[in-house]
Amino acid sequence: MKVLGIDPGYRNLGLTVVDLNSMTILHSENMTVGHSDNIISFVKFLYPKLTQLHKEYNFAGIGAESPPFIMRQIKTTAGLWSVVSIIMSWAFGRDIPFRHASPISLKRAVVKYNGDVWDKKKIPKKAEVKVVIKKLYGTCCKTSHEDDAALAAVATFGEIHAPT
Repeated sequence: MKVLGIDPGYRNLGLTVVDLNSMTILHSENMTVGHSDNIISFVKFLYPKLTQLHKEYNFAGIGAESPPFIMRQIKTTAGLWSVVSIIMSWAFGRDIPFRHASPISLKRAVVKYNGDVWDKKKIPKKAEVKVVIKKLYGTCCKTSHEDDAALAAVATFGEIHAPT
């Protein structure tokens, strides 16, 4: 099963297409097109990119990290949710399943994939996500945003789901 993983952002958006049957990364990239003052213009870049990736890889689902609520950064929070809304709208219009996992559940998945026990005092960092991606797929991506997207894909659609 091919899945598009998303690490949401309006400045850095991780997009990674994975094949969960063969556990391979088929495509990964980091889009940097947005600005917090003009988030809606992201649509003109994102819709064509999603369409192109779907045409090329025919993914069966989209798995994303849920945007967080960032205290005292309402504009950033709204921007992240806007980008995810664009992606969800695109998926809904094409009858493509969209699943998401909270940032903390993805951190828990990293711990689980490493075979460790969850300790809220020791939250995994980007480097640990990279290690898990390398273990799962045999390689890792160019940026942490792409690794986060690969993690979202396997955590939302893979056999080992992110714990809730």
